[in-house]
Amino acid sequence: MAESTYNRKRDFAGTSEPAAVGSDADVDPMVAPTGQLFVIHQHYATRLHHDLRLEMLNGSTPVLVSWAIPKLLPKRKGQRHLAVRTEDHPYEYATFSGSIPEGNYGAGEVRIFDTGEFEPLERDGKKLSFRLRGERLDGVFHLIHTRDRDGKEEWLVLQGEDLRQGLEPHPPPKPMLASVGNGPFDDPAWSFEPKWDGIRAIAICGVETTLISRNDNDITVAYPELSAINNQLVAIDAVIDGEIVALADGVPSFQALQGRMHLRDRASIEKAAKSLPVTYMVFDLLFLDGRHRSYSHGLFEHTDEPLEQAMTRKLEFALDAVGARPGDRVLDIGGGWGAFVEFAGKRGIHVTSLTISERSRSYIQDLIDRERLPCEVRLEHFFEHEPTEPYDAIVNLGVSEHLPDYDETLRRYYDFLKPGGRVYLDASACRIK
Repeated sequence: MAESTYNRKRDFAGTSEPAAVGSDADVDPMVAPTGQLFVIHQHYATRLHHDLRLEMLNGSTPVLVSWAIPKLLPKRKGQRHLAVRTEDHPYEYATFSGSIPEGNYGAGEVRIFDTGEFEPLERDGKKLSFRLRGERLDGVFHLIHTRDRDGKEEWLVLQGEDLRQGLEPHPPPKPMLASVGNGPFDDPAWSFEPKWDGIRAIAICGVETTLISRNDNDITVAYPELSAINNQLVAIDAVIDGEIVALADGVPSFQALQGRMHLRDRASIEKAAKSLPVTYMVFDLLFLDGRHRSYSHGLFEHTDEPLEQAMTRKLEFALDAVGARPGDRVLDIGGGWGAFVEFAGKRGIHVTSLTISERSRSYIQDLIDRERLPCEVRLEHFFEHEPTEPYDAIVNLGVSEHLPDYDETLRRYYDFLKPGGRVYLDASACRIK
């Protein structure tokens, strides 16, 4: 049996990709028996692209029929992107994620964008329609064979329907600003970062990237080199908090950045983007794929696990740690964008959420009203809060930096709890005292 095209392109002594076993011939996706698995790889090679892979059978051997999508899989209904048929990949490639070393075919970083169930709907000789149900995606897509050019099959990929349910709007683009501490300290429980001397900006990432300043101004047009942040993320939609920085010989320079801040005409902006490019330094991921809106760290089981799974595990861990049950009253310190309120409220737990941000309060109140949650939100500092009755538990998911008086904080925890009540304090939020 001849060696497969997939194997001929790779030196398996230099890459950890799995080798193919079986026929050299690639299958015809219009007639081959189909399996149930799909995987989409986000491939940072010479150019960033998606690799769409659908399980089909080559004889009795499952393979992944593959298309490279240079402009990534369409994120919205009606978008049409080029898809180029590539060689069939072995079924074992579905779990591959990692680095393909320089000098090897496809060198670069490979990440799993999504994986799940592939359901074929229609095949008519030119068009393949199917549904993808994954951890991120749930929708109908179409692949249309348009022509063969230079020995390659060119297709169009379209999103027919977006069937995802329960998606939340992203929170208001508000950066988490630093708070004033009691003075310098050296503490192994804290990490420190340099002062970047830049412009704080929220990046709203969907089909495009929109940059919003801390004063709520849209500054996207001023920094064209940051226009594709959305394509760099392993996400459909995301909101990230960061800082736009100009580097002079690798050192942040606010003086250099001033040469970019006030430009408005397109020609000057494009010229400056080439002579003095900026970098976006990311601080926090505030929102991901319409699901979790939490400032807290996720609880990961492995490095390639999706953040939403890690956040779900974290919220489950917090509830289990305090033994919260339906009907219990729980104080949530630092409501953020309502991740804990929604998670606990949908389980029948009565949450009182405290926040010192009016935007946060308004957003959480809308969430409570929309989802009819047995919860309340108050624009109130923890030290000002006076509950009418004790709580069954207290949950603090990452705002201890706003509670510098630790002795008073602990005393209030004790006073607010029923006998036997528990406190969950995020380890990432505490200082050793």
